[in-house]
Amino acid sequence: QERREAFTLRAAQLQTYFETELEKHFPHLKITAQQSPRTPHITHIGVSDFDSELLVLELDARGIAVSAKSACKNEETGESPIVEKLYGKHWGAVRFSFGRMTDKHDLDKAIGALRSIFEKYTYSK
Repeated sequence: QERREAFTLRAAQLQTYFETELEKHFPHLKITAQQSPRTPHITHIGVSDFDSELLVLELDARGIAVSAKSACKNEETGESPIVEKLYGKHWGAVRFSFGRMTDKHDLDKAIGALRSIFEKYTYSK
């Protein structure tokens, strides 16, 4: 119980840090349910006019593991109907999950990877 509580607090701090950095560097991103109660070890983002699977592949190539689908929907293709309901058509989305070993260095690496990907595709929305 103590370890779980400590992890929850630490994950919440990491989530706040990560989302603050995302907003600072990428104002075009949307952070899903940011103002709602949610689990502190997951940050889900939406990116307009960017394919979710391309983002997954590009992040993976840079050593960042993310998911574009829920575990129960990982065999489906195409964009998620839930993402479309949240943001509208032509939005990609990925989920970053924090584990016990995640630290700020990992999150900074993810920010750098996103910057590199958006520069590669000259994405500036």
